[in-house]
Amino acid sequence: MSGADLVGFGLIVWGLVSSLLLLVSAARLLRFHRLLVSTASVDRELTRGLAASVACQLGIQKQPDVVVTSANIAPFVWWRAGHSVVVISRHVIEELDQAELHLIITHEMAHIKRHDHWFRWLEWMALIVFWWNPVMWWARRQLRLSEEMACDQLVLRTV
Repeated sequence: MSGADLVGFGLIVWGLVSSLLLLVSAARLLRFHRLLVSTASVDRELTRGLAASVACQLGIQKQPDVVVTSANIAPFVWWRAGHSVVVISRHVIEELDQAELHLIITHEMAHIKRHDHWFRWLEWMALIVFWWNPVMWWARRQLRLSEEMACDQLVLRTV
């Protein structure tokens, strides 16, 4: 096999694996989104009360809704119907007091303030292209850890 053949073979393998990663991850995102939509609803009281106060405090122009789900999951930011939402488990709301809930909503809104959700899309695309590079996987993990620490610091400065 010549050098040109090896390069061509490598490009084919890269393209196939990249396409497979794209398709599998897109299918998983779509399936998760559908599941979330079917198990969650906007909590108007939290959105208009605590979340509105936190959004104003953080200087967030377009206030996100708080979506409550029956799934027992950790809080996170999601994209729904053209804007960001904070997703919280009903279990979390029932178990925590108002001060703890305030900290969680502030942390999740800190992600929105920092536009971390947009960087996740960029990270996803970079991973599709550079899946073969172990530095990419390491950088992805470090980026997520840095995001969490930065949001925690923002919460501490805010409360």
